[in-house]
Amino acid sequence: MKFREHSVKDGWSDWQLARLAVDIRRMARYGGTLKAEVEPRMTQEFTADEVRRVDAYLAASVPDTNRLTAIDNRLEPATIAQTRVEEILAERAMELGVRILRGHRLTGLHQDDSGVRAEVDSPAGRILLRSSWLVGCDGGRSTVRKLAGIGFPGTPARRFTLLGDVVLADPQAIPFGVTAGANGTVFAIPRPGYVRLITNDPQPPDNRNEPVTLSGFQDVLDRALGRHVEIAEAHWLTRFGDTARLAEQLRHGRVLLAGDAAHIHPPAGAIGVNAGIDDAMNLGWKLGLVARGQAPESLLDTYHTERHAAGARLLRNTAGRPAGTRQPAAAAGPHGWRSAAGGREHRNGLAARGGKAVGGH
Repeated sequence: MKFREHSVKDGWSDWQLARLAVDIRRMARYGGTLKAEVEPRMTQEFTADEVRRVDAYLAASVPDTNRLTAIDNRLEPATIAQTRVEEILAERAMELGVRILRGHRLTGLHQDDSGVRAEVDSPAGRILLRSSWLVGCDGGRSTVRKLAGIGFPGTPARRFTLLGDVVLADPQAIPFGVTAGANGTVFAIPRPGYVRLITNDPQPPDNRNEPVTLSGFQDVLDRALGRHVEIAEAHWLTRFGDTARLAEQLRHGRVLLAGDAAHIHPPAGAIGVNAGIDDAMNLGWKLGLVARGQAPESLLDTYHTERHAAGARLLRNTAGRPAGTRQPAAAAGPHGWRSAAGGREHRNGLAARGGKAVGGH
Protein backbone atom coordinates (compact mmCIF):
# COMPACT_ATOMS: atom_id res chain seq x y z
CA MET A 1 0.00 0.00 0.00
CA LYS A 2 1.27 3.45 -0.87
CA PHE A 3 0.83 6.44 1.37
CA ARG A 4 0.94 10.12 0.58
CA GLU A 5 4.38 11.48 -0.13
CA HIS A 6 3.27 14.68 1.54
CA SER A 7 1.16 14.86 4.64
CA VAL A 8 -1.50 16.72 6.53
CA LYS A 9 0.81 19.69 6.96
CA ASP A 10 0.44 21.17 3.50
CA GLY A 11 -3.19 22.20 3.97
CA TRP A 12 -2.51 24.97 6.46
CA SER A 13 -0.52 27.06 3.97
CA ASP A 14 -3.36 26.64 1.45
CA TRP A 15 -5.74 28.22 3.93
CA GLN A 16 -3.47 31.16 4.63
CA LEU A 17 -2.87 31.87 0.94
CA ALA A 18 -6.53 31.43 0.04
CA ARG A 19 -7.52 33.91 2.74
CA LEU A 20 -5.42 36.43 0.83
CA ALA A 21 -7.13 35.53 -2.45
CA VAL A 22 -3.95 34.03 -3.92
CA ASP A 23 -4.47 31.53 -6.76
CA ILE A 24 -3.31 28.07 -5.62
CA ARG A 25 -3.02 24.67 -7.24
CA ARG A 26 -1.99 21.75 -5.06
CA MET A 27 -0.96 18.37 -6.42
CA ALA A 28 -1.71 15.23 -4.40
CA ARG A 29 -0.79 11.64 -5.16
CA TYR A 30 -1.67 9.14 -2.45
CA GLY A 31 -4.01 8.59 0.47
CA GLY A 32 -3.01 7.30 3.91
CA THR A 33 -4.18 6.18 7.34
CA LEU A 34 -1.83 8.00 9.68
CA LYS A 35 -2.68 9.86 12.86
CA ALA A 36 -2.15 13.48 13.74
CA GLU A 37 -1.76 14.66 17.33
CA VAL A 38 -2.52 18.37 17.48
CA GLU A 39 -0.77 20.17 20.34
CA PRO A 40 -2.70 22.58 22.57
CA ARG A 41 -0.81 25.61 21.27
CA MET A 42 -1.86 24.80 17.69
CA THR A 43 -5.41 25.94 18.51
CA GLN A 44 -4.02 29.44 17.97
CA GLU A 45 -3.64 28.52 14.28
CA PHE A 46 -7.35 27.80 13.70
CA THR A 47 -10.24 30.14 13.04
CA ALA A 48 -13.36 29.61 15.15
CA ASP A 49 -15.08 27.85 12.24
CA GLU A 50 -12.13 25.50 11.75
CA VAL A 51 -12.11 24.61 15.46
CA ARG A 52 -15.83 23.77 15.28
CA ARG A 53 -15.24 21.47 12.30
CA VAL A 54 -12.55 19.50 14.09
CA ASP A 55 -14.48 19.32 17.35
CA ALA A 56 -17.58 18.04 15.55
CA TYR A 57 -15.51 15.18 14.15
CA LEU A 58 -13.92 14.44 17.52
CA ALA A 59 -17.30 14.32 19.27
CA ALA A 60 -18.68 11.88 16.70
CA SER A 61 -15.67 9.66 16.08
CA VAL A 62 -13.18 9.90 18.96
CA PRO A 63 -15.28 10.51 22.09
CA ASP A 64 -12.43 9.88 24.54
CA THR A 65 -10.00 12.48 23.17
CA ASN A 66 -9.71 16.18 23.98
CA ARG A 67 -11.71 18.83 22.15
CA LEU A 68 -9.80 21.77 20.72
CA THR A 69 -12.14 24.12 22.58
CA ALA A 70 -11.35 22.37 25.87
CA ILE A 71 -7.57 22.07 25.83
CA ASP A 72 -5.26 24.84 26.98
CA ASN A 73 -1.51 25.00 27.54
CA ARG A 74 -1.42 21.60 29.23
CA LEU A 75 0.41 18.82 27.45
CA GLU A 76 -2.78 17.17 26.23
CA PRO A 77 -2.94 16.66 22.47
CA ALA A 78 -6.09 16.01 20.49
CA THR A 79 -5.63 12.76 18.55
CA ILE A 80 -7.35 12.81 15.17
CA ALA A 81 -7.21 10.31 12.29
CA GLN A 82 -4.99 11.88 9.65
CA THR A 83 -7.36 10.86 6.88
CA ARG A 84 -10.10 12.89 8.56
CA VAL A 85 -7.79 15.85 9.13
CA GLU A 86 -6.95 15.83 5.43
CA GLU A 87 -10.65 15.71 4.54
CA ILE A 88 -11.34 18.72 6.77
CA LEU A 89 -8.42 20.63 5.30
CA ALA A 90 -9.42 19.78 1.73
CA GLU A 91 -13.04 20.80 2.33
CA ARG A 92 -11.99 24.13 3.81
CA ALA A 93 -9.37 24.76 1.14
CA MET A 94 -11.84 24.16 -1.67
CA GLU A 95 -14.35 26.47 -0.01
CA LEU A 96 -11.66 29.14 -0.21
CA GLY A 97 -11.05 28.49 -3.90
CA VAL A 98 -8.03 26.18 -3.80
CA ARG A 99 -7.80 23.76 -6.76
CA ILE A 100 -6.51 20.34 -5.74
CA LEU A 101 -5.13 18.31 -8.65
CA ARG A 102 -5.10 14.66 -7.64
CA GLY A 103 -3.15 11.98 -9.45
CA HIS A 104 -0.45 14.43 -10.58
CA ARG A 105 3.30 13.89 -10.21
CA LEU A 106 6.03 16.51 -10.53
CA THR A 107 8.82 15.44 -12.89
CA GLY A 108 10.72 18.67 -13.55
CA LEU A 109 10.94 22.32 -12.60
CA HIS A 110 12.68 25.37 -14.00
CA GLN A 111 12.66 28.79 -12.38
CA ASP A 112 13.51 32.28 -13.56
CA ASP A 113 13.15 35.77 -12.14
CA SER A 114 9.39 35.84 -12.64
CA GLY A 115 8.24 32.35 -11.71
CA VAL A 116 8.50 28.57 -11.89
CA ARG A 117 7.56 26.19 -14.70
CA ALA A 118 6.60 22.74 -13.46
CA GLU A 119 6.57 19.65 -15.64
CA VAL A 120 3.85 17.33 -14.43
CA ASP A 121 2.63 13.85 -15.28
CA SER A 122 -1.16 13.97 -15.10
CA PRO A 123 -3.89 11.41 -15.84
CA ALA A 124 -4.23 13.12 -19.22
CA GLY A 125 -0.49 13.02 -19.96
CA ARG A 126 2.39 15.45 -19.56
CA ILE A 127 1.40 19.04 -18.82
CA LEU A 128 3.22 22.27 -17.96
CA LEU A 129 2.13 24.50 -15.09
CA ARG A 130 3.41 28.02 -14.55
CA SER A 131 3.28 29.73 -11.16
CA SER A 132 4.91 32.66 -9.44
CA TRP A 133 6.08 30.43 -6.57
CA LEU A 134 6.39 26.71 -5.88
CA VAL A 135 6.26 25.27 -2.36
CA GLY A 136 7.45 21.70 -1.80
CA CYS A 137 5.37 19.97 0.89
CA ASP A 138 6.03 16.54 -0.60
CA GLY A 139 7.65 14.68 2.28
CA GLY A 140 11.06 13.42 3.27
CA ARG A 141 11.84 12.14 -0.22
CA SER A 142 10.77 15.49 -1.68
CA THR A 143 10.91 15.67 -5.46
CA VAL A 144 10.75 19.46 -5.26
CA ARG A 145 13.82 19.59 -3.02
CA LYS A 146 15.80 17.26 -5.27
CA LEU A 147 14.86 19.04 -8.51
CA ALA A 148 15.70 22.41 -6.96
CA GLY A 149 19.15 21.11 -5.99
CA ILE A 150 18.73 21.85 -2.29
CA GLY A 151 21.03 19.81 -0.06
CA PHE A 152 19.59 17.66 2.71
CA PRO A 153 22.46 16.94 5.12
CA GLY A 154 22.08 14.95 8.30
CA THR A 155 22.50 11.48 9.74
CA PRO A 156 21.15 8.24 8.23
CA ALA A 157 19.01 5.84 10.22
CA ARG A 158 20.89 3.62 12.64
CA ARG A 159 17.93 2.19 14.57
CA PHE A 160 14.61 1.02 13.21
CA THR A 161 11.22 0.67 14.84
CA LEU A 162 8.09 -1.22 13.86
CA LEU A 163 4.66 0.35 14.25
CA GLY A 164 1.36 -1.43 13.84
CA ASP A 165 -2.25 -0.36 14.16
CA VAL A 166 -3.77 -3.72 15.00
CA VAL A 167 -6.73 -5.49 16.54
CA LEU A 168 -5.73 -8.05 19.17
CA ALA A 169 -7.63 -11.30 19.57
CA ASP A 170 -7.59 -10.53 23.30
CA PRO A 171 -7.68 -6.74 23.81
CA GLN A 172 -6.46 -7.21 27.38
CA ALA A 173 -3.35 -9.16 26.36
CA ILE A 174 -1.11 -6.09 26.41
CA PRO A 175 -1.71 -3.24 28.88
CA PHE A 176 -1.55 0.31 27.61
CA GLY A 177 1.80 2.01 28.09
CA VAL A 178 5.22 0.37 28.13
CA THR A 179 5.48 -3.38 28.66
CA ALA A 180 8.93 -4.82 29.38
CA GLY A 181 9.10 -8.28 27.85
CA ALA A 182 11.68 -11.05 27.95
CA ASN A 183 13.57 -9.73 24.92
CA GLY A 184 12.43 -6.16 24.46
CA THR A 185 9.75 -3.57 25.16
CA VAL A 186 6.40 -2.89 23.53
CA PHE A 187 4.64 0.46 23.72
CA ALA A 188 0.83 0.22 23.41
CA ILE A 189 -1.35 3.24 22.64
CA PRO A 190 -5.15 2.91 22.78
CA ARG A 191 -7.05 3.87 19.63
CA PRO A 192 -10.79 3.65 18.85
CA GLY A 193 -11.41 -0.02 18.04
CA TYR A 194 -7.75 -1.04 17.87
CA VAL A 195 -4.35 -0.49 19.48
CA ARG A 196 -1.13 1.01 18.18
CA LEU A 197 1.90 -1.16 19.02
CA ILE A 198 5.46 0.12 18.74
CA THR A 199 8.55 -2.00 19.24
CA ASN A 200 12.16 -2.21 18.12
CA ASP A 201 12.93 -3.89 14.79
CA PRO A 202 15.84 -6.19 15.75
CA GLN A 203 16.67 -7.31 12.20
CA PRO A 204 15.52 -4.79 9.58
CA PRO A 205 15.88 -5.97 5.98
CA ASP A 206 18.59 -4.62 3.70
CA ASN A 207 15.86 -2.81 1.80
CA ARG A 208 14.44 -0.56 4.50
CA ASN A 209 11.43 0.21 2.29
CA GLU A 210 10.39 -3.43 2.13
CA PRO A 211 6.76 -3.72 3.33
CA VAL A 212 6.17 -4.99 6.85
CA THR A 213 4.12 -8.21 6.79
CA LEU A 214 1.64 -9.30 9.41
CA SER A 215 3.56 -12.54 10.04
CA GLY A 216 6.83 -10.62 10.41
CA PHE A 217 5.27 -8.13 12.83
CA GLN A 218 3.70 -10.99 14.80
CA ASP A 219 7.09 -12.74 15.12
CA VAL A 220 8.84 -9.59 16.38
CA LEU A 221 6.03 -8.86 18.84
CA ASP A 222 6.09 -12.39 20.28
CA ARG A 223 9.86 -12.37 20.55
CA ALA A 224 9.93 -9.03 22.38
CA LEU A 225 7.26 -10.11 24.86
CA GLY A 226 8.52 -13.66 25.27
CA ARG A 227 4.98 -14.95 24.75
CA HIS A 228 2.40 -15.19 21.99
CA VAL A 229 -0.13 -12.38 21.67
CA GLU A 230 -2.35 -13.03 18.68
CA ILE A 231 -3.03 -10.23 16.23
CA ALA A 232 -6.48 -10.75 14.73
CA GLU A 233 -6.29 -7.95 12.18
CA ALA A 234 -3.81 -5.31 11.01
CA HIS A 235 -5.00 -1.90 9.80
CA TRP A 236 -1.54 -0.54 9.07
CA LEU A 237 2.03 -1.80 9.50
CA THR A 238 5.17 0.23 8.87
CA ARG A 239 8.83 0.66 9.72
CA PHE A 240 10.63 3.90 10.48
CA GLY A 241 14.17 4.84 11.39
CA ASP A 242 15.88 7.60 13.32
CA THR A 243 17.10 9.50 10.26
CA ALA A 244 17.59 13.20 11.02
CA ARG A 245 18.08 15.70 8.20
CA LEU A 246 17.55 19.42 7.65
CA ALA A 247 17.44 21.14 4.26
CA GLU A 248 20.28 23.57 3.67
CA GLN A 249 17.84 26.18 2.39
CA LEU A 250 14.11 26.56 2.91
CA ARG A 251 14.05 29.12 0.14
CA HIS A 252 15.91 28.80 -3.16
CA GLY A 253 14.78 31.60 -5.43
CA ARG A 254 11.10 31.03 -6.05
CA VAL A 255 11.08 27.52 -4.63
CA LEU A 256 10.35 26.97 -0.92
CA LEU A 257 10.15 23.91 1.33
CA ALA A 258 7.92 23.11 4.29
CA GLY A 259 7.15 20.15 6.53
CA ASP A 260 8.99 16.87 6.04
CA ALA A 261 10.45 18.15 2.79
CA ALA A 262 12.40 20.61 4.95
CA HIS A 263 13.22 18.43 7.95
CA ILE A 264 12.87 14.79 8.98
CA HIS A 265 13.56 13.30 12.38
CA PRO A 266 12.53 10.41 14.64
CA PRO A 267 8.73 10.64 14.89
CA ALA A 268 8.56 10.35 18.68
CA GLY A 269 5.63 12.20 20.20
CA ALA A 270 3.99 13.16 16.88
CA ILE A 271 5.86 16.45 17.03
CA GLY A 272 6.51 16.48 13.28
CA VAL A 273 2.95 17.28 12.22
CA ASN A 274 2.90 20.27 14.54
CA ALA A 275 6.28 21.48 13.28
CA GLY A 276 4.93 21.24 9.74
CA ILE A 277 1.89 23.27 10.70
CA ASP A 278 4.22 25.88 12.15
CA ASP A 279 6.16 25.96 8.87
CA ALA A 280 3.00 26.42 6.84
CA MET A 281 1.56 29.10 9.09
CA ASN A 282 4.85 31.01 9.08
CA LEU A 283 5.12 30.83 5.29
CA GLY A 284 1.48 31.23 4.26
CA TRP A 285 0.88 34.82 5.27
CA LYS A 286 4.29 35.95 4.08
CA LEU A 287 3.94 34.33 0.68
CA GLY A 288 0.42 35.70 0.37
CA LEU A 289 1.54 39.28 0.94
CA VAL A 290 4.51 38.91 -1.41
CA ALA A 291 2.38 37.32 -4.13
CA ARG A 292 -0.06 40.24 -3.95
CA GLY A 293 2.73 42.79 -4.10
CA GLN A 294 2.04 44.02 -0.57
CA ALA A 295 5.45 43.05 0.81
CA PRO A 296 8.97 42.76 -0.66
CA GLU A 297 10.34 39.35 -1.63
CA SER A 298 12.93 39.73 1.12
CA LEU A 299 10.14 38.95 3.60
CA LEU A 300 10.42 35.33 2.49
CA ASP A 301 14.03 35.25 3.68
CA THR A 302 12.69 35.52 7.23
CA TYR A 303 10.84 32.25 6.66
CA HIS A 304 14.17 30.49 6.14
CA THR A 305 15.82 32.29 9.03
CA GLU A 306 13.07 31.51 11.52
CA ARG A 307 12.03 28.03 10.46
CA HIS A 308 15.50 26.69 9.67
CA ALA A 309 16.51 27.58 13.24
CA ALA A 310 13.33 25.89 14.49
CA GLY A 311 14.18 22.81 12.43
CA ALA A 312 17.63 22.66 14.00
CA ARG A 313 16.06 22.82 17.47
CA LEU A 314 13.61 20.12 16.47
CA LEU A 315 16.40 17.75 15.42
CA ARG A 316 18.29 18.38 18.65
CA ASN A 317 15.20 17.84 20.79
CA THR A 318 14.12 14.61 19.08
CA ALA A 319 17.60 13.03 18.95
CA GLY A 320 17.76 9.86 21.02
CA ARG A 321 14.15 9.94 22.18
CA PRO A 322 12.46 6.53 22.33
CA ALA A 323 9.74 5.92 19.77
CA GLY A 324 6.24 6.68 21.00
CA THR A 325 7.33 9.12 23.70
CA ARG A 326 6.72 12.81 24.08
CA GLN A 327 9.28 15.30 25.23
CA PRO A 328 8.83 16.16 28.92
CA ALA A 329 7.81 19.72 29.67
CA ALA A 330 10.99 20.28 31.66
CA ALA A 331 13.09 19.50 28.61
CA ALA A 332 10.93 21.52 26.27
CA GLY A 333 11.09 24.73 28.24
CA PRO A 334 8.39 26.85 29.84
CA HIS A 335 5.99 26.44 26.93
CA GLY A 336 5.98 22.63 26.85
CA TRP A 337 6.59 21.42 23.31
CA ARG A 338 6.86 24.88 21.83
CA SER A 339 10.65 24.99 21.67
CA ALA A 340 10.77 21.63 19.90
CA ALA A 341 8.26 22.32 17.14
CA GLY A 342 9.16 25.93 16.66
CA GLY A 343 8.32 29.16 18.36
CA ARG A 344 6.03 32.13 18.26
CA GLU A 345 8.01 33.91 15.58
CA HIS A 346 5.32 33.62 12.91
CA ARG A 347 2.56 34.83 15.21
CA ASN A 348 4.74 37.76 16.26
CA GLY A 349 5.22 38.35 12.54
CA LEU A 350 1.47 38.40 11.99
CA ALA A 351 1.12 41.16 14.54
CA ALA A 352 4.09 43.12 13.26
CA ARG A 353 3.74 42.67 9.51
CA GLY A 354 0.10 42.75 8.56
CA GLY A 355 -1.72 40.18 10.66
CA LYS A 356 -5.02 42.00 10.21
CA ALA A 357 -4.94 41.42 6.47
CA VAL A 358 -4.15 37.73 6.89
CA GLY A 359 -6.65 37.07 9.62
CA GLY A 360 -9.64 38.36 7.70
CA HIS A 361 -11.87 36.25 5.45
